Amino acid sequence: MRNNILFYSTSDIERFEKVFKFSKLSRIIDDTDVAVVSNTTKLKLIYGITPVLNAAVTYKVDIGNPVYNPGIAGSSIISAGFLSPGSNEVFYISDRSAGESDIGTLFIFAVRNNVRVPITDIGTIDYSNGIITLTGLNIAGLVSSDVALDFTIEPDSNDVAAQRNHIILVDPNLLTVTPIIEKIAESYQFTSSRT
Repeated sequence: MRNNILFYSTSDIERFEKVFKFSKLSRIIDDTDVAVVSNTTKLKLIYGITPVLNAAVTYKVDIGNPVYNPGIAGSSIISAGFLSPGSNEVFYISDRSAGESDIGTLFIFAVRNNVRVPITDIGTIDYSNGIITLTGLNIAGLVSSDVALDFTIEPDSNDVAAQRNHIILVDPNLLTVTPIIEKIAESYQFTSSRT
């Protein structure tokens, strides 16, 4: 199954201006083996920006795809950890929706005693247009050894289009396949009572 998913990535989408079609990938997964009766596939986008270190910089990032607006109940974006000048604490960026509005707030938070503690607002997310604006972001370093600050994003649609010199790919290091044995209804004993 893993090899079929990676083959789909290299043969169908790893080119400029291609579209990742969720239904096609789902069919490929289902057709991997007769034992596969269905699949539950979760799609997340990873988008990286290369930060200027030790300077307050404004970034405007066009994801090129609408971002899921979670309403009041949650968030759709989280960054990898980063360090801020003058602090050894690890910080992250996430979003806070304004409910039905297409514009949400991006904020920096730290995790203290397993609780997200908001530190400050740092920008906006335009959910319908997929545009992230970070204002005055000052990063001293990244927690990972990567050169980019990665954002994990929940897209509004499972079909994702590559735009403006970007390529969509399935990163084999982030691909997880977990087979689950499905319990068949025939193996259950049903009882009923009537009064």
